[in-house]
Amino acid sequence: MRRYTAFFVILILLLLSYKWWLTANSVVPSKSNLSVVFVGFTNNPQHTMQPVRVEVIQGATGFCALFRVTNVSTNNYIRFDTSSVEANDGRGWAHFAPISSWAGVEGSVWSPGYSCLYAVAWPPGLPMNVAWRLQLSVAREPSGLRESINRKLGREVFGPYGKQTMVSSEVSQ
Repeated sequence: MRRYTAFFVILILLLLSYKWWLTANSVVPSKSNLSVVFVGFTNNPQHTMQPVRVEVIQGATGFCALFRVTNVSTNNYIRFDTSSVEANDGRGWAHFAPISSWAGVEGSVWSPGYSCLYAVAWPPGLPMNVAWRLQLSVAREPSGLRESINRKLGREVFGPYGKQTMVSSEVSQ
C-alpha cells in the first residue's frame, strides 16, 4: 500500500511540475509587458541621463524617431529587441529590410515600471513619406526559483520565457 501511495504522490508532483513548466513557457502571454510609443522626431540626438534618459541607437545621427519605451508590468522583469521594421505604403503593413546596417530598440533586465526614450535613425532606404513601425520580440526574465538556480550556478540555465511579438506605434510625418 505504501508503494502505491508513494508512486501516486510522485506522479502528482511530476504532473504539477510539468503543468508549471508549460505555463511558464507559454508562447503567448495575455498582454504585452512592453509599451513602445512614437513621441516625435529629433535631429542629431545626444545620449543623456537626466532629466530624462535618452538612448541613441548605434550613434544615430540626423533625422531620428523618438520612442518612449516602458516596462508596463508591475511585477515582471523583461528583455526585448527589435526583430524587424514594417512599412505601410497605403496597402497595409509589410516587412521592410533596411538597405544598410540599422538597429532598433533593445534592452535586457528591465525592471517593472522602468522607462526611457530611444532615438532611432530613419531606416535606410525607406522613403520619408512612408509610415513605419518596429516589430519587437519581448520575453520575461526568470524569477523566483529559476532566478535562484541561475544565480547559484553562475550561468543561465533558465532563460527568458513567455516570448511574444508586438509592434510599436506608427511613425509618420
